Amino acid sequence: MVKYGISDMPISESGEDFLETSSYINGLVEFVKECTTPMSIALQGDWGTGKTSFINSMKEILDRTKEHKTIYFNTWQYSQFNMSDDLYTSFILSINNAIEGLSKIDKSKVENVKSVLKGMAFSKFKQLVNNYTGTDLDKLVEAVVNNDQQRREAVAKLKKTFSELVENAADGHNMIIFVDDLDRLEPKIAVELLEVMKLFMDVKDCVFVLAIDYDVVVKGIRGKYGNDMSDEKCRSFFDKIIQLPFRMPVENYKISKMIANTFGTDFNNYNSIIVTLILNTLGPNPRTFKRLYNSYELLTIVNKQRSDGGVLKPYQKVLILTGLIIQMASNSDYAKLMSASEDAASMKEYLESFDGNDTVMDNLNHALLKIGKAAAEDKEMEKKSIYDEFYSLLALTSITSVSVAPNMRKEAIKPTMISVYGEMIPVSTAKDAIVKTFETLLNKSSSKISSFMHSSQCNMLTDDENKLKKSIYRAYHTLNLKGSDLKLYLGTSTGFNTKTDQADRLCSFLKLPPDTVIWYDEDTKIYSNK
Repeated sequence: MVKYGISDMPISESGEDFLETSSYINGLVEFVKECTTPMSIALQGDWGTGKTSFINSMKEILDRTKEHKTIYFNTWQYSQFNMSDDLYTSFILSINNAIEGLSKIDKSKVENVKSVLKGMAFSKFKQLVNNYTGTDLDKLVEAVVNNDQQRREAVAKLKKTFSELVENAADGHNMIIFVDDLDRLEPKIAVELLEVMKLFMDVKDCVFVLAIDYDVVVKGIRGKYGNDMSDEKCRSFFDKIIQLPFRMPVENYKISKMIANTFGTDFNNYNSIIVTLILNTLGPNPRTFKRLYNSYELLTIVNKQRSDGGVLKPYQKVLILTGLIIQMASNSDYAKLMSASEDAASMKEYLESFDGNDTVMDNLNHALLKIGKAAAEDKEMEKKSIYDEFYSLLALTSITSVSVAPNMRKEAIKPTMISVYGEMIPVSTAKDAIVKTFETLLNKSSSKISSFMHSSQCNMLTDDENKLKKSIYRAYHTLNLKGSDLKLYLGTSTGFNTKTDQADRLCSFLKLPPDTVIWYDEDTKIYSNK
C-alpha cells in the first residue's frame, strides 16, 4: 500500500541519519556518559532544526548500553493541561516516577520524595519565584531559603531526598535527564520552569539536557523582568543555568543526502540546483523540508488527475518544487510574483529586474536559468523557454499557498486588442495594453502630464529615476512620447486589476467619457473606463 508524505514526527532511532549528524550525536553521548556532574547542557536551535531527534537518538544509544539511566520529560505535553503550579510539580514528579520504574531502586527513597513534595506549599514557592525581581539565581535560592524557616526546611529536605534518590538510581554512573520542548512553552513560563529546575540541577550524578532556543529565554526574561533587561544580564541568566551550550549544527546538515533519500531519482541532474536554492532561501531546516516534500507530492498527484496533466519530465518536476520553495521562503514575494506575471514574458522581465539584489526573486531567477540550461543539455525541453514552462506550472502551486494568488484567477483574461479614442491597437499582454493606453492618452494630452504625475491619482508613472527602486517599478517601461525629451517610466510590476485601475485613474483625471478606453480579449470586452 502506497503511503504519501512525510510525518513531522522526529526520528526515533539513531540509524535514521539522513543529515549525517551521527558524529555530533555520538560526541554528545560520550560527553554525557563521562562528564563531571552536576552538568546542564542546552540544545539550542529554532523550531524544526531537529532537537527532539537529537534527544531521541541520544537516549536510544544510552538505553542500549543499560549502564546509564535516562529520563525524558516533555514540558509541552504537560503544559497543555498544567499552565500554572502543576507544571512545576509535574516536572519533579515525572522524574521521580521515571526513576521509580527503573530496576534495583530503593522504593522508600521514591516515596520520600513524594512525601516531601506533597507536604510543600508549592504554589507559595512558585509565587516567591515569580515575585523575585533579580536574575542572580544564587540570590533567588537565598531568597527561597530565607523566606521562612518552614519553607527553607521543605526545599532543603526535597533537594536532599531527591539527591539520595538520584544517587541510588544512578548506581555509580551518570543519570541523564532530557527535558524537551522548553521553547514551545510561552517564554515567561519557560523561564519560570528553568528557575525551578535550577534548584534541582546541582545534584551529583545528574546531567540535564535541555532543548531550548536561547532567543526564547531572552524573550521570557524580558517578559518577566522587563524589556529593559540588557543583553548582558540575559546572557548571565542563561549562563547560570547552562554549563554547556550546544547549537544545532544546521549549517552542516547534508540537505543533498536528504533530497536524494526522499525524492529518489525525480530530479536527476537538477539535485545540486535545488540544494543551492533551498539553502539560499529556506535554509537547512528539516521540518520545513518535510512540509516542502508533502506539498510537492500532493501537487504531483493532483497533476496526474488532471485531464491535461500527462507525465511530468524531471525538469517539470523540479520547476514545481522550485515554485513551492519560493512560496515557503516568502509567501509575500510569491504573491507579488503571481500578481506581476501576466504571462511568461512579463514574469521573465520581473525576475530579471532583481539581478544582483540577493533576494528570493534573484535566487529564483538564477535557479531557473540553471534548470533551463540543464534541461536543454538533456534535450528534455522543446521550443518553450524555461520561463514558459515555469509560468504554466506555477498556477498548480497556488493550491498550497497560505494566501490567494490573485493573478492566476485571471490567467484566461489576456488582452489582444485595445481601443483608445476609437483607434484599434493590437496588443499581446496586459503590459502591452497599459503601455499603449498611457502612450496614446498622454500623447493627446501632453500639457497635463506633469500635473497628473504629481496628483494623488498617479501611482505608476514617474520621471524620477530614484523611484525605480520601488517594488512597483521592479519592471518598468519607458514611454514613447512624441516630440518630448521627457523620460517617463511606467511601472508594470502589477497585476491585471491594478493596471486597469490605473487606466481608470488617468481617464478620470483627464475627464474622459466612458468607453474612451476599451480592452478586448478577442471579441470579448474585458475592460472599459468608467
